[in-house]
Parts: sequence; C-alpha cells; structure tokens
Amino acid sequence: MAAIARPRRGMTLVELLAVIAIIGLLLALMLPAVQSARESARQVSCRNNLKQLGLAVLSYESANGSLPPQGYPWRLKVLMNQGTPMTYGDRVSFLVWLLPFLEQQALGDQAVAQVTANGNLWGGPFTQQPPAFLCPSEVNRGPGPLGGGCTNYRGNRGDIGTPYNAKSRGAMNIGTFNNGDGSVRVAHITDGLSTTVMLGEALIGTQAASQKLPAGVGKLGVIDESTAPAACWALVSGNSYSATFTDTRWLPGSMWGQSWDTYSSLYTNAAPNTPRCVRDYDWAAYINPVSSYHPGGALVAMCDASVRFVTNDINAGDPTQPQVNNAGTTSAAWTYTGRSIRGVWGAMGTIRGREAVTLE
Repeated sequence: MAAIARPRRGMTLVELLAVIAIIGLLLALMLPAVQSARESARQVSCRNNLKQLGLAVLSYESANGSLPPQGYPWRLKVLMNQGTPMTYGDRVSFLVWLLPFLEQQALGDQAVAQVTANGNLWGGPFTQQPPAFLCPSEVNRGPGPLGGGCTNYRGNRGDIGTPYNAKSRGAMNIGTFNNGDGSVRVAHITDGLSTTVMLGEALIGTQAASQKLPAGVGKLGVIDESTAPAACWALVSGNSYSATFTDTRWLPGSMWGQSWDTYSSLYTNAAPNTPRCVRDYDWAAYINPVSSYHPGGALVAMCDASVRFVTNDINAGDPTQPQVNNAGTTSAAWTYTGRSIRGVWGAMGTIRGREAVTLE
C-alpha cells in the first residue's frame, strides 16, 4: 500500500518573528564585544604610533645632540638673524624635524623649504597627512579647517603652563643657541627616562563638537601660567562649555607644523581627559591636558620611548590650587623650580624636578 504523502509544514509568522528576535538579541549582545575589540585594535595602533615617534625623537637626539625643538629652531633662527625673512620661522613644531626619522625625508625637506621661503605652516607640504601623526580612534581625519594636516601627538612642555618663548620644565623645550637645535638632551633628564613623559596624545575633535566634551575647548578670558586647572572645570555645564572661542578655524591639533601649544604641545598640570581651555583661538593654551577616545585614560610615550596608558584618576594634585613662583606669589609662576604641585602626574611631566615617581 503506497504511503500517504503528508503536506510539509512551513514556519508560521510567529515562529519567523521569534527567530528574527533571537538573532537581533544575539547581535545586540555581540555588538559591545565587537566595538570593544575594534577599539582595542585602534589603541594598539595608537600605541605603535607613539612608540615610533618616541624612537624618532631619540634618533634625532643621537644625530643632533639634543631633542627636537618646539619653536625657535636654531637652524632657522640663524638664517633669520642673517636677514632671511621668515614670518613663521620661530613657530616650527618638533614634528617637522622628526619627518626624516619617520621615512618622510622628502616631506621634511619640503616643509623646511616652504618656511625658509617665508611660507606658512598649513599650506603646501603641510597639507599632507603623515599616518604616524593620527590615532586611529580620532574622529577628525583631517584636513584641518585651514587645510593643514592634523596631529593627535603632542610634545610634553611640563607641569606648568609656559609663555611661548620661555623654557619649560618638560622634554620638548624652546630651541636655543646654547645647545644646537634644542635645549634638552637625554643627559638632562635626571628624573628618569622611564618615568618622564616625552609625548602624549590629545583629541583634535571637529568644528561641530568644538563646544562639547571631550574634544571641545573652553574660552577663559583671563588665563596665564598661574591659572588653576579647576578654572576650566568652571566653564563646563553638563557636557558643554559655557564659553568657547568663536572662530573654530583654529582647532587643537589642526596643524602639525605649528608649535603653539594648542597644536602640538601638552602640559601635565591637569589630569587626562579633564577640560581644556585657552584665552582665545590658539592663544595661551596653558590648561592643555592629554586626552583620547580610549576608555579611562590616554597614552603617553616616556623619554625612553616606552609607552604607557595613564588613567584619568591618576594623582594630579589639587586642581583648585594656582601655580606660584618660588616666592609663593602667582607672578611669573613659570619660573618656579621646586617639586611639582600637580601630584604624580605633574612629577611625570618634569625632566629634573627631583621627584621620585612610582608608576606601578
């Protein structure tokens, strides 16, 4: 007797919806893990960039006898004093001098040639974007508002905001005639190469986000080297700054060729990822901490080219305390020569502050 064929039963609509719901739930559970894995990969790449830059700084020091200068480069200052006009010859960032040590010799030569020919620091070769200058986590991939290439990586100018043409307490100092191209040598870093910050990362952000944390910048009408970091906190309401600069062409990090603080310098007077502020535009960025999109902190390269992750809760001293000079007043506070008042983080920013720092 022939078997009776039974009709096949397909999925009901309810069953199909249930399967879709289960798949959606699984994807929702997996998404944070996928995002975390991607950020971990980006952080590894960012770490490698800082390592590469740290090694380039040490290679420069080996070849030239000093760390690269952050402004007032000796090579160009000689020409300026001999009468060669260079509008931006005293504002060249240390990153320009690192290009030959990052397999970017041609770009470095072009950049110096443009400045020597009285060109600016954001057109021509400065519009190019060296990959090693950007962290993969950065949302702004360039170019900057004025067309220049961007950078996430900044030179450490120490634990006290410093007038542009003055020596700092950090590794990236103003160039001088006395020590060739720059004023700091490895031998000068007596606080320990592995415990002193050389470079760090900081957010560039976008024009649209220039008023909001974490990538925004506050405008503080009265700011100098004595200003307490808490003054920047006072500008923050919710997730936004209550006062911001009005011309967003001058975003932090938006010109890798420019040595002014907001573009390629940092200070260790404020904890990582705390608010930053300037007097206006790119002027007087004395509260200029490291920052990143990495959860919980930011990466720094030490003076031995090792790379560390510094957490947001590192001891950074009392942020309400203004910086004072050796006489205990706030006048010319950058002349202070004692131990850092900014805790472990401030001590990590000085090259010879005589502080014993334990990072483990």
